Amino acid sequence: ETLLRYKRWLHSPYVSNYNTVIGGALGLAALCLEGEMPHDWVQAAIDRADEYVAVWAGAHLDPEGSYDEGPMYAGWSVRNLAYYFWARSRFYDRYDYSTLPGLRDLEKWLAFSTLPIGHAAMNNVNDSSYLGHGLSHYHTYLDWAQIAYGSGVSAWLWERIVGPDYGYDAGVLADKPGTVLWHQGVSPVNPRDRLPRHMLWRRQGLYYYRTGWP
Repeated sequence: ETLLRYKRWLHSPYVSNYNTVIGGALGLAALCLEGEMPHDWVQAAIDRADEYVAVWAGAHLDPEGSYDEGPMYAGWSVRNLAYYFWARSRFYDRYDYSTLPGLRDLEKWLAFSTLPIGHAAMNNVNDSSYLGHGLSHYHTYLDWAQIAYGSGVSAWLWERIVGPDYGYDAGVLADKPGTVLWHQGVSPVNPRDRLPRHMLWRRQGLYYYRTGWP
């Protein structure tokens, strides 16, 4: 019965950000126990972690970059996965999860979802209603993208989501370790210099038009 409680997240309609919680934790646990339990157990755990990630990505991460559950949950999901992705690429088999379809373009969707009023305000589409500054809690992607892609757009977004001048400080709820690990001081690049003024995400049926980014 306990096993079924976990395996159900691999099947519709349960596939959600919970997959990233289970997959990220399982993958990290396996990497931490390498050398302390049989290698085939480690590999089996990693294979199952990857299954959770693959099912989640297929269901919610649009290859064009949008995220079905909303910007806050996109940030929450990557917060759960980035540490596993990083450890996996550095300490196990060098597998690079930054190539996951849609993950590189997630910053485009986050850029279009960021509201001009600043202070981490986001366009709340299919998102949680109880956090007014959700991405300031879960900004891990914006840190990790700087080292994974050398992304100036993500650096610009970081300044407007959690930076001291334009962002919102979520305090102890923010991902401070992620900033320490991955914030590289990449020069910010205003999205207007990299992105078109309008984009259509067909899978979600979303069309955004921006007059610019402040």
